[in-house]
Amino acid sequence: MRDASGALWKLAHTKTPIGLVIYSDYEQRNELITELELLAPSGIQVLRATTLDEARPHPRALVLLTPPDEGATVLELDGRREQFVDRQVPLLLFLLRGGEGLRVLADAPGLASWLNGSEVEPERLQNIDGAAEIKTFIERTGKSPEAWLAAYEAGEISETFENILLTHRARLLGGTP
Repeated sequence: MRDASGALWKLAHTKTPIGLVIYSDYEQRNELITELELLAPSGIQVLRATTLDEARPHPRALVLLTPPDEGATVLELDGRREQFVDRQVPLLLFLLRGGEGLRVLADAPGLASWLNGSEVEPERLQNIDGAAEIKTFIERTGKSPEAWLAAYEAGEISETFENILLTHRARLLGGTP
């Protein structure tokens, strides 16, 4: 199953110093930030930042970097990579699909190489065949997305990581929020 929440969780829990989240619009970016705050490793501070200077002093925080000038930030990060090598929790750089940041990243082979394998594009992961995914969900859980959400909200399903992801999946598949 192609699962954006699982991919975001993995990125937030990786040991790589920098990761990339590609978003399609500002509304989606805000939703992804909220989701990452929920998926952050237990006991880890989550910090929202707009500049590398805000992010740098926090190597033990999950930094969600949303720069106003993505292209300039990519160039700056490419030149300052060595300052972020020792991060213990990733800095996640958000770049707009089709935006200046991704265009500049194509011309920053050092940074692009460093990010290779540490990028998530949730929208592509969420392009699914709804009917097939609902069938798979039911086979996996024994419940429709709606029934899963009702049981989860009623406290009948424990709050494990897997169940939280399944709950998110149920919402994506058309269950009630």
